[in-house]
Amino acid sequence: MSATPDLLYSDVEDQLRSTLRSVLKGRSDAAAMLQRIESDQPYDLDLWRALATEVGAAALPIPEAFGGAGASWRETAVVAEEMGRAVAPVPYLGSAVLATRLLMGCDQNELLEQLASGTVTATAATPLATRPGTPFEARVVASGGSVSGTVTSVADALVADRFVVPAREGDGAAVFIVDAADASVEPAVSMDLTRPLSTVSFDGAAASRVATGQQAR
Repeated sequence: MSATPDLLYSDVEDQLRSTLRSVLKGRSDAAAMLQRIESDQPYDLDLWRALATEVGAAALPIPEAFGGAGASWRETAVVAEEMGRAVAPVPYLGSAVLATRLLMGCDQNELLEQLASGTVTATAATPLATRPGTPFEARVVASGGSVSGTVTSVADALVADRFVVPAREGDGAAVFIVDAADASVEPAVSMDLTRPLSTVSFDGAAASRVATGQQAR
């Protein structure tokens, strides 16, 4: 039987929370958020770069060998809580959580290093409502080094430089990386205006395979 998990925050986690609040203070408030969601620039990429460089928010779960902090998902959750508390207009969920989690199971070190530094953003080309453990569903099909298909309700697609794309290839599953320039991104209506969602389409987009088989599931 496993030990009961410790649900109390550690001193390190409390310090991380305090640092985040200091960075976010005055840069992410209700008035600024309301102004952004009514504009064509719902993200504050300067704030995102500050969080990545000053706090290392983008690098937390990434192994040190790939330029990350080698922390756990507990620290990542602390950051997510503070981002939500401040309603921070940054692509944290898409880039530092969803795309990073997919890539950590793949043969792709270069993009992980770029995500850790905050110089590149990415997101997973999967519907935001997809639950962990959900059986693989092919919305995108790969063939001959390219991918085609449409994925709805993708988080943080508007500012992604890369898409991490689960796809069906032959009789199996695979994961690919696609440049945002090779995808079509259309904003979608979201019930939560602070969480921009998009429909992402690929039409024979050039793709780099980074995982196959069980590694891709």
